[in-house]
Amino acid sequence: FSLSVEFNFNPSLVRIEPLAPRELYASLYRSYDHDTVAVVRLYNKSDKPVAAAVRLFVPRAMDGPAAPQAVELRPRSYSEVALSGSFSPKLLDVAGDGYMPADVSVQYESGRLPRTERRRDRIYFYAPGAVDWEKGVAQAAAYVTHKDPAVEALASQVGRLVDRIRTRPELRRSLFLNLSPNVAYAAGLTAALGELGLAYVPDPKNPYSTMSTQDHGVDGIKYPYQTLAARSGDCDDSSVLMAALLANLGVPSSFLDAPGHLFLLVATGIPE
Repeated sequence: FSLSVEFNFNPSLVRIEPLAPRELYASLYRSYDHDTVAVVRLYNKSDKPVAAAVRLFVPRAMDGPAAPQAVELRPRSYSEVALSGSFSPKLLDVAGDGYMPADVSVQYESGRLPRTERRRDRIYFYAPGAVDWEKGVAQAAAYVTHKDPAVEALASQVGRLVDRIRTRPELRRSLFLNLSPNVAYAAGLTAALGELGLAYVPDPKNPYSTMSTQDHGVDGIKYPYQTLAARSGDCDDSSVLMAALLANLGVPSSFLDAPGHLFLLVATGIPE
């Protein structure tokens, strides 16, 4: 005959349900700092409210757990918590699309003692260069790397040449050079890319004209240094490259989604 008695002074009060994550894009990692990347349902098993702190951590994509989100869980009820995440630039080194393990932790007090519940789930990430045009062309701004060394090298050469021409009356042969510095830089960069032999080549597998009209149309964009190295690109690659070169010279621009193409609007600096 034996008798066993167990006392639990720190019982579990919260159950973590499976994570409901969004599909995330590595190249857009900075946009998720203040945006919902996943929703988790928590069940309060007790008869009293529970004050809890919820964290999300994706080891391969974060330098550390996200900031805790304070929530109050109602008694014997489910609560949904929207989770954001501060992701690391190391996401840009990920090769290929796929799932990454994601950890959710809930910290609270049980029996006046701290307790932490944990659950491991997963989140799907698209590799660098992927974008979903259904969410708008503003995402292309993530690829405008105006401080990239390859962009800096070309833009600085063109900028110096244009400035030299604009300050020497005997070299002014174009109306564009006389209108404004912005227009002169745009003309100079266009000429430079032509001299480099940059060619417009539509994507044979996922042309912008098709992907931009599809639901969940996941497409690929080259970074400016990749377009310069390949000496070719489609409309989104070329527009991103030109936007980065202009930005390096201090010229603002905007993307314009026209039927079948992505164009670039350049601020001329000329009053109406």
